[in-house]
Amino acid sequence: MNALPGIIKAISVQGQFALMDVDVDGTMLKCIMIESPDSNFLAVGKSVQVLFKETEVVIGHAGTHGISLQNKISCRIDTMDTGNLLCRLSLHFEKHKIVSVVTRSAVEQLRLREGDEVLAMIKTNEVLLSE
Repeated sequence: MNALPGIIKAISVQGQFALMDVDVDGTMLKCIMIESPDSNFLAVGKSVQVLFKETEVVIGHAGTHGISLQNKISCRIDTMDTGNLLCRLSLHFEKHKIVSVVTRSAVEQLRLREGDEVLAMIKTNEVLLSE
């Protein structure tokens, strides 16, 4: 599980849903949550952990446009562990590490190499917040 420290900057509520903007070292990430009594720690200015699974990190070339994914994090590929079916990419983001697990065929199709600048993208509904 990827975990990044962040600060809640904005919360928009519609019905039982809350869309949060979380600042992680100057990169704004979005998270959509269903409000519940357990989510009362969510408030503007609160420090949180931004959590998302390695398998939910989509990789694209820097400058990818025309895509609905809101969370786009500029990263550099530090290491690649290439298996027969899957590849584990270790990505450098600011002072943090993000891990992505993608298919080997995707890595080959994108011609990814260590040192490449890429975008790590995560759907808003795949991001969780924790105290």
